[in-house]
Amino acid sequence: PISIQAAVELFDNDSRSVEVSSVSRAQKARFPIRTYLNRLRMLNYERVVIEAADFSYVSTFRKGPDGNYYGVARFRQAFTGYRDGKAVYSDITTKSVGVTLKPYQKAMEGESVENWDVFLGDISVTQTEK
Repeated sequence: PISIQAAVELFDNDSRSVEVSSVSRAQKARFPIRTYLNRLRMLNYERVVIEAADFSYVSTFRKGPDGNYYGVARFRQAFTGYRDGKAVYSDITTKSVGVTLKPYQKAMEGESVENWDVFLGDISVTQTEK
């Protein structure tokens, strides 16, 4: 299992947030990434499965004054919570996430090659369905 620290390192900084929703609540909630991950771990399910699919970029990447490139991606996330081996809650949520590409130079076979690190930004809920 991925550690909370390893998951936080996927984001461009640890002050990023994740918006959550539920088919049983009209309002959304937003949590700092560490709080979100801890809350996810503490949910009243014996097992949680989160699968993401249908990734698409909804904006072109634009170069910022810091030399990094910024864009937005959208994806669909299937969430299922299990108790006693049975799925007791599931939803499919469409989410948007900021994406940062940070270029860096790496020496390969005596030559300097440009590579990219990819980091996530804030994650927002666009739509939640059963």
